[in-house]
Amino acid sequence: MYFYEAIALGRMILKPKFGYFNDRQGNGCALGMAEVALGYSLIQRELLDATYPWLRKTAVPLPCQCDSRRGFGSSRLSADIVVAHIFDYHVVLVAVDPKWTMEELIDWVKQIDPTIALDSPQKEIKLTANGEPDAGKVCTDTGRTDSVQVLVGVSSPEIQL
Repeated sequence: MYFYEAIALGRMILKPKFGYFNDRQGNGCALGMAEVALGYSLIQRELLDATYPWLRKTAVPLPCQCDSRRGFGSSRLSADIVVAHIFDYHVVLVAVDPKWTMEELIDWVKQIDPTIALDSPQKEIKLTANGEPDAGKVCTDTGRTDSVQVLVGVSSPEIQL
């Protein structure tokens, strides 16, 4: 199951809630939604990381203008941090522009997921010796080419939602 599919399935189980991975009361964020869709019954971020290692290893540009307003040190962050940010501040909070829907978040995740390009015969991506996506270009279904940067040996801090 691709990560975007896990979010889409998990949102049928968890209701969106700002600041919580999974509050164990039926609410959580996009990452928590993916977790419950995979059948993980405990908050075990390491299981999510093992299933989707690209989330922490792939740097993506922020698809919003929050890099300067929110104090991010870079306009490119690991995909998990960007997904959490978009979910919390653009899907859940109504006061932050631009407003996103869950469908828009899921579509965006589908565009940045390098494993989709690996599974598609009409798309090419180089792999490193350990099977991870190599830094380079990934063509998305939209015909756009997005830059993908693989972070080797760098882990993002645990998300404290």
